[in-house]
Parts: sequence; structure tokens; C-alpha cells
Amino acid sequence: MAVDERPVRSDSGREGRLSQAVRPGRDETPQDPRRRQTSHQRVGEAMQHTHRDEGSRGTTSAICQQLQSAWVHRPYTVVLAVVLLVPGALAIVYGDEVSQALSNIAAGMISRMMGTLLVVGSTLTLLGIARNRALTETLGLTVTAIGCAIYGLGVILGLGLHGAVAGSGFLAIAAGTIRRVITLAAVAREVDRASES
Repeated sequence: MAVDERPVRSDSGREGRLSQAVRPGRDETPQDPRRRQTSHQRVGEAMQHTHRDEGSRGTTSAICQQLQSAWVHRPYTVVLAVVLLVPGALAIVYGDEVSQALSNIAAGMISRMMGTLLVVGSTLTLLGIARNRALTETLGLTVTAIGCAIYGLGVILGLGLHGAVAGSGFLAIAAGTIRRVITLAAVAREVDRASES
């Protein structure tokens, strides 16, 4: 097997290479370095050029491009962050009135805490994507996963068997989100190791 080394950048701005095994065959033919870049990397480069050339108007355009790229390459993350803003905001405003399950086990404090975690986590995730900051995105996903886990456990505890489907669904979302955080952290460590050598 051949090794494909892709250039990547960490939050600290250090550049490195991420090694990846490639199957032998057509993939081993020499390619134009521009073609070897992923579309996500090309969008990132375009954003940097736009930002330098157009000032603040370019920044807005760059943020839109980054979010569009994330919509194509990481739809789970974008949809999760956008969709969970709504129940999070409702939980902050209405407290325990927003969920019968949570009102069965506690006062509005848990609902409001869960709502705050969902809103803050979703906002941090979207900011991390828009600004191309993996650390901010990872922090946002972690906070979002905690909010989802609180809701999932609250539904199961508050409604028992009647809340098994919704509760287990939110616990699955929390588990998938934590898995995404673990993957992002592993990639960041690999980038740091590659940049040190």
C-alpha cells in the first residue's frame, strides 16, 4: 500500500501532514497537487484569499462558504447544531412546561440547564465551523452531547417505558456526537505530531 500525506492545519495554526494508507492501483498515478486537495481544503484556501482581498465583506462571504462546505462534507454536524437550537431555546424560555418527562422528575431547573447546554453547544459548534476552528467546534459538540444525554436520560427516567424511544434516540445522538469529538481530537493530535517532526 502507498501512503497519501495530506496537508492539514491545527487550531494553533501549525501545519502538518496527515498520513493515510491508499490502495494500490489507479490512485498511485502522479496527480496534480491541486487535484489531491479535498474540496474542503480548496474552500479553505479560497476563504483565505477572499478574506485578504475584500476585508469585512470577504469575511462574511468566507463564513458563508465555510458553512456551505460543512453542509456538504459534515451534514450531521450542521443539522444537529441548527435543529437543537429550537428545543434548547424553548427549554430556556418555558422551563419544565416544554417536557412532561422532565417536569415529572424535577422542576424547571433541569429543563433550563438542558436548554442552555443545547443552545450554547449548538452556537459554539456553528461558530467553530464558520471560523474553521476545530477546538471551538469540538467544545460545542461536547456541550451539545451533554445536553442531549440529559434530555435522553430525563425522558427515560420521567416517562419510563413510554419514553424509551425518544430517550434512547437522544442518547444515541449524544453517543454519536461524542464519537465525532473523539475523531476530531485524534486528527488534531495527528496534525500536532506531524508538525513537530
